[in-house]
Amino acid sequence: MRRINAIIFAVGIIALLLPFMEVSCGGNTMMIVTGKQLITGFSVNLPGKNNAQNQNPGVSQRKFRGNKYAQGLLALLVLSLLIAIFVKFPLASYILVLLSASGAGLLLLLRSRILQQAAARGAGLIAVRFREGFWLLFVVFSLGFLINLFFKKEKN
Repeated sequence: MRRINAIIFAVGIIALLLPFMEVSCGGNTMMIVTGKQLITGFSVNLPGKNNAQNQNPGVSQRKFRGNKYAQGLLALLVLSLLIAIFVKFPLASYILVLLSASGAGLLLLLRSRILQQAAARGAGLIAVRFREGFWLLFVVFSLGFLINLFFKKEKN
């Protein structure tokens, strides 16, 4: 059981490196954001006004800070991985059920906040589509929850 849990939560950390969401306007993809970029922050070049600081006239740079919800997801994944490796079962199973449920809830909260911001700032023109990293992370937390809920005894 320890190995299975360790693999599941390691896959969750890897999922943060995959494309997490795609932002488009009028069917044209504007940017693809990974989970790592959501955690650390990123900047995007957008068409805009002439700015003396920019080397390319007609292009403005928009900076996005790291998202606290995404940082919380990484913390939950790392904590879950450490518990899966070092804490004895069945105690670890109970803790991992709670952490997995919290991770799934936080992931859905992050999704809701991103969609709210896109609707508020994009005036209905901005569309957000969640990609492989998001869905793989959702599967990781769901598996972590279900496996540890139903298989509490150490099999190894």
